[in-house]
Amino acid sequence: MKVRRPSAMVLVLFVVHLVATAAQAASLGADLPDLTDAFTTLRAKAAASAEGRVRATHTQEELDDIVQVERDASGRLTLRSDCRDLPALLGALADWKTSFGEAPGAAPDISRAGAFCSAPIDSIAPALVVRLHGTRTRHSGPNCWNTALLSARVVLSQRASEAEEIRFWTHSPLCRELSPQETRLPGDIISVSGPGDSPEMHAFVYITDKLAFAKNGFDVQWPYELQSLERQYQIAALGDEIAPAACRRAVGRPADCNVWANHYRCAPYAEYVSRAQTPEKDVFLKADLELTSIERRLSSIVTSGGWSVETRFEMESGLRPLEEFVRGRTAAHPGDALWSSLLFRIGSFRTQFDVLDDELKKTKVLAHLGGI
Repeated sequence: MKVRRPSAMVLVLFVVHLVATAAQAASLGADLPDLTDAFTTLRAKAAASAEGRVRATHTQEELDDIVQVERDASGRLTLRSDCRDLPALLGALADWKTSFGEAPGAAPDISRAGAFCSAPIDSIAPALVVRLHGTRTRHSGPNCWNTALLSARVVLSQRASEAEEIRFWTHSPLCRELSPQETRLPGDIISVSGPGDSPEMHAFVYITDKLAFAKNGFDVQWPYELQSLERQYQIAALGDEIAPAACRRAVGRPADCNVWANHYRCAPYAEYVSRAQTPEKDVFLKADLELTSIERRLSSIVTSGGWSVETRFEMESGLRPLEEFVRGRTAAHPGDALWSSLLFRIGSFRTQFDVLDDELKKTKVLAHLGGI
């Protein structure tokens, strides 16, 4: 399997500067959107708080584009947006949390400041998102593809994921591609591709037409973030001013799009494994458990530190015989998704090893030069 370094992805991902976008003008007095049953009270609260909204404070373009999530000194997350959008955003976060098997808390109180409304979201957003938003890992490696797969519970830890890995998973029995006519749901993966033999460019998680969850690069400087969906389209060269709308909801590889987005809905890995009729399943489960043990240690190093030459040797010593065994079983069961998945995970582990090695070499050079 080809191993592609994550740094190559960054060169493609950030060739497009972020540019401001403008949504079609609409009346500021428009009705608030309908909500799910669990959040019906939010509509009334937001409507009341929006009474007497000052139209001159912000342009309609600014109102349509602003979605902000901030963490205060106590660690609490607050979502801020146009008052018309906030109830639907809160409802979508609660629906996403429910899909994780987590019970959302009570509908939060909505506060109004000028033309915008805000509400705390710690109790209604998935615990994973609450934990990760705004954070950075200790080492580089975790990237957009890993974040999308992690949020879909297809992979289980923070680490590098190769383009080949997300391509494998989105075309595996765990996931299905959505047609443009299907309603998008919170937690769906949006995978952006472009020309070339290895076309994957970027991926992020859909929450609503206003909100996404993503990590915009493999480097340690890029945090995990709840951010506007339009920002993700702009990063991926799919802004509405340069890309046809059909390219944002493509199926397969369209001939008339230079860059396009495919949408996928995936089952959690654990759920699929529990019902899959994979050959030699007991043997697979043992191999999967051993690989998961290596993965958890690797993820702990990525998030907290502890990489060294000795650690690399030790982890390679454990991974190499397991990889040889898995290659043998994969050859014996060609086409089986679960056995094949182990090899794609191993390929991504090795990419993460290389990133950690590069950082270790840089650290040693800087220390020698007195740079740190």
